[in-house]
Amino acid sequence: MPTLTLRGAEPSDWLFLDHLQRRHHDAIGYLPRVALEEAIDRRRVLLALENDAPAGYLYGKATYQRRADLAIIFQAAICFDARRRQMGTALVNEFLGRVPADVRQVCLWCASDLDANQFWSALGFEAVACRAGSHRTGRTHVFWCRHINGGAGTFWAPDSTRGGAMRETRVVVRVGAPLTSGAPV
Repeated sequence: MPTLTLRGAEPSDWLFLDHLQRRHHDAIGYLPRVALEEAIDRRRVLLALENDAPAGYLYGKATYQRRADLAIIFQAAICFDARRRQMGTALVNEFLGRVPADVRQVCLWCASDLDANQFWSALGFEAVACRAGSHRTGRTHVFWCRHINGGAGTFWAPDSTRGGAMRETRVVVRVGAPLTSGAPV
């Protein structure tokens, strides 16, 4: 039975993180070395090890849109040969356990055509909004949210976003019902 260990990423883990994000760039995007190193230095990256070998990671932070009550997951990836062993769930649960008690909502963006949407739904996240992805891919990004630490009620969602690789303003539209993987918006 494989042994799963979770810990904060260290600078020496950068090569593995870079390898995994390049391998999954179509699903999670790509962060330049300086951005990923800064995330590691700020203790925002969790690493999953299987039998002491790196097998996945999660990059998130305890504030989003300058709001202390929101946390966000920017990237999460597991090696192909290590999937379906609860590593992703363990990383998400570890991240949720580390956010401050005043965080009431955790959110993330995920392209609607990815199987990862089923994973987020299974972990209790709800699809509450969407935005256009890049012109090149023609994707739609789904805004997934989950209440934590006693949070309840309507989920917060931004009216627009302008960060990320696109560096242009994109309107965010609320959705009435959860979306399924690949569902048109």
